Amino acid sequence: MGNKKTFHKTSRGFVAGINNWSSLICPAAAAATVRQVYMACFQGIITQSPVDNGTFRLSWFPAIGEPTTRVATKQTGSKGESYEADRMEPIPAFHLGDVIVIGNALPYAKPIESGWSPKAPQGVVAPTKRAVEIAMGGLV
Repeated sequence: MGNKKTFHKTSRGFVAGINNWSSLICPAAAAATVRQVYMACFQGIITQSPVDNGTFRLSWFPAIGEPTTRVATKQTGSKGESYEADRMEPIPAFHLGDVIVIGNALPYAKPIESGWSPKAPQGVVAPTKRAVEIAMGGLV
């Protein structure tokens, strides 16, 4: 009988320890995953964005909850240049459960996403979303 009581005390302590550990590690792991997905999405959207004068590519910005109305204030280079294809906007401060939106407030962003540009006939966000879903094994 004594061993059974000791086992239950030990197992309760073990379960409490696991619960405590998971409450510490799981949010951190989840936040790291969110950051990974964000970086993959942002980079994909930037590289998929068609370039004429660079404003469209430079006007993708992250926000929490709702898209931002921010747009690029300058154009760089001449036609055909990369326009900061390797640019990365920092992820905004977030809490698990927040919706992180990567938006483009230019009036022609929706037509481009609908296939209007021959440089991006499938849009920009949709192919990026598919690629990230595949890369993440369906976790997003």
